[in-house]
Amino acid sequence: MSQNPNPSGIIGAFTEELGELNKILSDRGLTDFVARVFIRTLFSIFDGYAFYVKQLALGGAAAAGITFTQSELEILTELRNAKDRHGNPETRPKIVPTRENLTMALKSYARVRGSVSPLPNSALPAEFKCASDARNRITHPKQVSDFAISASERQAIGDLLIWWRSVMEWVNDEELRYLEVVKRRIDESAQAMIEKFRSKL
Repeated sequence: MSQNPNPSGIIGAFTEELGELNKILSDRGLTDFVARVFIRTLFSIFDGYAFYVKQLALGGAAAAGITFTQSELEILTELRNAKDRHGNPETRPKIVPTRENLTMALKSYARVRGSVSPLPNSALPAEFKCASDARNRITHPKQVSDFAISASERQAIGDLLIWWRSVMEWVNDEELRYLEVVKRRIDESAQAMIEKFRSKL
């Protein structure tokens, strides 16, 4: 993990990447090659977005009175405690599968914000498995046919994109709601201080 994580910067980078993919799509159409590039990029975006949402959850946990378990923190921070070859404690990166990463990010964020996560039946949508299987197959091909993207996989990926867009809207709405709560608390505190100062005059 980066020494100075910049979750907002990651979102900007992925937005630019999607823009470039759309240009390729316009120029070449949805060939199998473009579909493969799109799938790989999409799962990279899921992990990057999960990191962004996890940072929001970690940043708001204390104020919300939320304490995460050690196993939850390992996923949220993508770090784990271990020992070096001399038995001394050290911190190592933890590789978190995309499914677990995205699920934990959304559930943790919803918990911190006191909201309900956009996970149907507390799990990723069914299309995620189809898209994930395709991604795993094209990433670790065993035969030429593994590079082909079926019509059902293309449909699942399209549906997954619609779901992910709704997730981003949910996070944005929750952040706006949270900022309104913070603003109201600040206004109330400021008003109370003003009244106390006035009472001393």
